[in-house]
Amino acid sequence: MSSLLKFIRKHWENIYIVIWFLCIMILLQAILGIKIVDDKKKDKDAEKVATRVIESMKSSNKKVTKSICDGNNIAKACAKIGKSGLKACNTLDCCVWAKSKTGKFCVEGDSDGPELNQDHKGKKFEEYYYLNKKYKIE
Repeated sequence: MSSLLKFIRKHWENIYIVIWFLCIMILLQAILGIKIVDDKKKDKDAEKVATRVIESMKSSNKKVTKSICDGNNIAKACAKIGKSGLKACNTLDCCVWAKSKTGKFCVEGDSDGPELNQDHKGKKFEEYYYLNKKYKIE
């Protein structure tokens, strides 16, 4: 016990600085609203936020969605936005949410269906969603 007291007496200034630093960090975290989130929850929350942002983007700014659809690489844009799910994919006029036996994908397409009739593994698409309306592929 006496060695602990000796250590504290010898290094009290450093201990004091570290305590102040930690208090300031906690205070800044509270003021700035910084949250430490578990990675599992983070992925789900990010998907929800991305969907909300994209939905509000479509309703408030048609020019942005039009510029995405007028771009050079629509397939890549659809795949990227499709990572956020069906709702995000269906906000764009140039993308469809297509389902095959392999899985579900956001791919380039329109009201007539996906631009390509199969996924990247060669499986044919069975159905698709265009602007949140479901269609069967015959």
